[in-house]
Amino acid sequence: MDIIEYGLKYNSDCVLCLGYFDGIHLGHTALINKAKEIAKTKNIKLAVLLFTGGKNGEGDLFTFEERLIKLKTLAVDTVIYKELNLEFKNTDATVFLQDLLNYYSVKTVVTGEDFTFGKNASGNAKLLKEFMSKQGVDVLTFDLVLNGKQKVATRDIKALLKQGEIVKANQLLGGNYFIRERIVKGKQKGRELGFPTANMVVSPNKMKIKSGVYLTLSIIDGKIYPAITNVGAQPTFDGENYVIESYFKGYNGDLYDKILSVYFVDYIRDIKRFSSENDLKQQLKKDLELLK
Repeated sequence: MDIIEYGLKYNSDCVLCLGYFDGIHLGHTALINKAKEIAKTKNIKLAVLLFTGGKNGEGDLFTFEERLIKLKTLAVDTVIYKELNLEFKNTDATVFLQDLLNYYSVKTVVTGEDFTFGKNASGNAKLLKEFMSKQGVDVLTFDLVLNGKQKVATRDIKALLKQGEIVKANQLLGGNYFIRERIVKGKQKGRELGFPTANMVVSPNKMKIKSGVYLTLSIIDGKIYPAITNVGAQPTFDGENYVIESYFKGYNGDLYDKILSVYFVDYIRDIKRFSSENDLKQQLKKDLELLK
């Protein structure tokens, strides 16, 4: 999978799939798969143009690197990325479309019916079709997959994650929500209790999910390890920082400085302050009984 910055020339004929693609949820996956079918029929490349940052202040559902992992599983040929900075957001809608044709050999454009672009989001599916048709480029727009009567939307998945509704969020994502970061050294309080943990610091570009204790999974050296993951503060030890720490059942190695993906399966309980370290230890033993 090729990864190129927006504005660099890409000369291969392509089907270009447009979207913010923050979450790459069921709707996005369906859209990309439709674009992939068209690209296969035309025997050309599938390119996905996505945007990073600038959408709101709460952070993305997935970081750019995490999105690349998901797109690779969808067999996308090329990812084109662009930061939504102020200058780009003020670009006239028609200028943006002309730039696409100048930079890329676009034969077909595929996007969601509600995709907007350009200054003040003035560009829409109607403008896209009118502009591209004059250039001999096909445009196909689709509604995103429906969840009951509602479209699958990143904002809804974010809302679920903020409420700890991880199972429902995973259903809309079409797979487990995950965090991929480098393991860092923590305070080693877990080790002192007999429960050594792997600690992560979440990227500032990624939204924060509900603080709590989760059932998670990770693949380490090709083997799946179930885990109990604490997200948020460590009140028993007067810790106030938002951290991710996981205890992996059956794993005894050193994960420090390794990059690891933690997949969230279910929400177990809220975080609370325990009156003693022994009480916390007993609770952790109860939590671990949930691991298979």
